[in-house]
Amino acid sequence: MAAVATMQQQLKQLVRQIIDDANKLSEMSGQITQRSALVEDGSQQQSTAATAMAASVEQLTVSINQIADHAHDAHQLSKQSGELSHEGGEVISQAVTEMRRINESVDQAAVTIAELATKTQTISSIMQVIKDIADQTNLLALNAAIEAARA
Repeated sequence: MAAVATMQQQLKQLVRQIIDDANKLSEMSGQITQRSALVEDGSQQQSTAATAMAASVEQLTVSINQIADHAHDAHQLSKQSGELSHEGGEVISQAVTEMRRINESVDQAAVTIAELATKTQTISSIMQVIKDIADQTNLLALNAAIEAARA
């Protein structure tokens, strides 16, 4: 039971970590969307003013680098999420295996308890027979004592 409890704690921690990683991935996605909007703005500035073209290209380059960095980070988080998901699957598989073992143990215990109940009833029957014999023996002894007293 302690191992199952420990395993449950580890599974809870793993699930929390997966949720945290998923939230981080969502934030990174939002940032990528924001950066994409900046790139779009830079492209519009290029089409409207030829003199601002150099500055827009520089902004676009900076934005692309940031997007690449964030995309790399998102990729790393996705990879970690995948690994954590795989580990979570293994933990769940182990938990299922342990639960099956526990189920088998409980089944064996139930069989043993049923056998014990049967044996207990047999012993109870034997004890009743012994008690009946003891009662009859006491009656015979009392009868013999009475007969001896008469004689």
